[in-house]
Amino acid sequence: RILLRTVIIEGDSKRIPPPQLYITHSQMSFSEEERKELKDHPELLSGINADVQFVAQYSMHLGNYWSVQLILFIVLMIVAFFSFLIRVYSLNRSLQTLAWQSKHFGMTLAMLCGTFSNYLFWFLFVNCAYWW
Repeated sequence: RILLRTVIIEGDSKRIPPPQLYITHSQMSFSEEERKELKDHPELLSGINADVQFVAQYSMHLGNYWSVQLILFIVLMIVAFFSFLIRVYSLNRSLQTLAWQSKHFGMTLAMLCGTFSNYLFWFLFVNCAYWW
């Protein structure tokens, strides 16, 4: 008889312990005559001993995880874009002009890179913390 048990750890939902496999077996007993015969003819044991092989296979279905990650990434990029627009608007207000000027292109490009890299850093940080 083979029984596979899984244990649930109370209060710690992030840890999955390995399942435990319990094997109940019965032992065959031989008389002295049978033992002598088996000792003299070991080929008779071929049908008695069973070959046992254990294989463990774990599969993680990450379909929902990637769907959620894609949605969060898109929302984060939209928020980062609006944050970038607010920063550009604030820059233009501080320079007392709303007209596009070529000399502000470098500052705007630096703001774009800074804003998106800031949001991407926190996105990566949260993902690493999730998997740790």
